[in-house]
Amino acid sequence: MILNPYDYERLGKIALIYFVSLEIAVHIDVNIGSKKIKPWGELLKNSLG
Repeated sequence: MILNPYDYERLGKIALIYFVSLEIAVHIDVNIGSKKIKPWGELLKNSLG
């Protein structure tokens, strides 16, 4: 039997916490950035809306 040096359950939990915190940070960044004038102007607003 080969011993596994990694605890995959712990790595999974760490990855989950990392991606959830990254998502929260992105939402905060978008919310703060939406109140300023964007350098691309109306370009993305018209193409996505």
